[in-house]
Amino acid sequence: MLKHFAPVPFALLLGIAVITLPEETFKQMFFSSEPLNSWWLSLLSILFFISILSWCVLSCTYLISSLRRTVKHRERIKLVYADKTGRNLNWIVIASILIVFTWAYALVVLAFEDQLLDYGVSETGILVLLAIVVWLVGYYGVKQRPGFEGVQNKLDTLDDQASKKPYERSALSQEDLYRISTKLSVAVNEDKVHFDSALNLPKLSKHLSEPSQYVSQTLSQQLNTTFFDFINRARISEAEQLLICTSDSILDIAYDIGFNSKSSFYKAFRQYMDMTPTQYRKSHETR
Repeated sequence: MLKHFAPVPFALLLGIAVITLPEETFKQMFFSSEPLNSWWLSLLSILFFISILSWCVLSCTYLISSLRRTVKHRERIKLVYADKTGRNLNWIVIASILIVFTWAYALVVLAFEDQLLDYGVSETGILVLLAIVVWLVGYYGVKQRPGFEGVQNKLDTLDDQASKKPYERSALSQEDLYRISTKLSVAVNEDKVHFDSALNLPKLSKHLSEPSQYVSQTLSQQLNTTFFDFINRARISEAEQLLICTSDSILDIAYDIGFNSKSSFYKAFRQYMDMTPTQYRKSHETR
């Protein structure tokens, strides 16, 4: 953790050295085209250039790392939850894109100075963009719910499992995989566990009386799916029947089969059926 703050002392010392320069020297260093007449100013200029370049490299590195971690987080969500609402961190992706756009905008302003004022491109735009980034990170950062609240211990076990070769030295035999897959089928087709909108991997494992890592392994190795897809496919299958056989509203159907919102239901239905629930119902009404 402390290694991330290693550049801070150097940046502080360099900043102090720059801001304490006499005004005339400061202007000569940053705003004059004349060569510097002091080795100290030349060294300071070189260090300042290196610090700016390093900041750009570090910023890009952290940005890429954040996006990679966000993608990994989304994959982990699908191992444990059937609903990604409030957990998928889309705002981090939006903030990252906005930061890159702000950098590009700032470079344009720096390169063209006042030449693009007639088009509304100015330093004020940079401040507005930075304000939006700060607001976005602050608002959604406070609003963001813990991604794996209440299931972190189970997730750590799954991560340990995933860090090895796929199910290396697994305690599950082929018979065990078949047995658990049968229990999963019964849980969905007879017990209708997927109707529970708060269902997650630990709750399903408890219902099956099987360890979470065994259920996760069975889903992946035997059924070639994730917890997220397994539960939501079951919900969409129920939705197909209800849309055809009942006149219930789409919102009522969404809630009845375990979805927490109409939007998440529409998104899942379109993902698995390549059409909206409304389109699906109309296509069967005309038959």
